[in-house]
Amino acid sequence: MSIDVEDWFQVQNLAIDANTWDNHEYRVASNMDRMLELMAQNNVQSTCFILGWIAERHPETVKKIADAGHEIACHGYNHELIYDLTPEQFRE
Repeated sequence: MSIDVEDWFQVQNLAIDANTWDNHEYRVASNMDRMLELMAQNNVQSTCFILGWIAERHPETVKKIADAGHEIACHGYNHELIYDLTPEQFRE
């Protein structure tokens, strides 16, 4: 199983400007707490794809995920779409 660890305002179909993300209410930590609880109850392990932006602001959530034995993976920094990037931007 895999989970994209992102907040409600980072979902691509909303297309909310990343420069305004800090102005929104964070829900990712409480939502991940619930997901971790459900996975523990059901003996489920997952790969959690975490945005770098989330990891910077919620390191305790990343630690909880790792401490629960789930795999940590990168989901990019701020949800940039690969087809919108130049080759140089992609390499960065």
